Amino acid sequence: MTQDVNLTEVRNARENKFLLQVKRFEKVAFSCTAVSIGGVTLSPATQVTPHVDIPRAGDKLAFSPMSVRFLLAEDMSNYRSLYDWMTEIVGITETGHEFPFTEGRVDVELEKRFFSDMTVSVLHGNRTEAIPIYVFDAWPSSIDSVDFNTQSSGVLTVGAQFYFSRFDFRYD
Repeated sequence: MTQDVNLTEVRNARENKFLLQVKRFEKVAFSCTAVSIGGVTLSPATQVTPHVDIPRAGDKLAFSPMSVRFLLAEDMSNYRSLYDWMTEIVGITETGHEFPFTEGRVDVELEKRFFSDMTVSVLHGNRTEAIPIYVFDAWPSSIDSVDFNTQSSGVLTVGAQFYFSRFDFRYD
């Protein structure tokens, strides 16, 4: 899908204003200082001929993981929500282990709980949404360490990485 653009009204995306909203956590804020939407690769299909193999456009996209760096909330609610999500995926709960497997097969309904849609909002200078980027079926694969340091004078930030099935832009 394409969108007509009036070149006299184009604003450059600001590199320091991002908001990550995770559908799974409606009340948890992720004010981001950095967002790297994963790269996209269209792998070639090979047309075999007697003398030379010809690369053609393939039929499968591969997405690199998405990385974010967010401001750590004072109560660490945003960090804790990602940590709890990851421990739920591997089956660690307060009451013991709950694995999404039954007799060697994946329980699809249980596994669906592990994914969440997300929206990355690139914001204007006045913090209104300029560009929404919709990320589907995401799950956290890593959270960086939190470095508590009395020598630091700034706010604390934490990095996280997510895998996902696809992302999309929707134009109004």
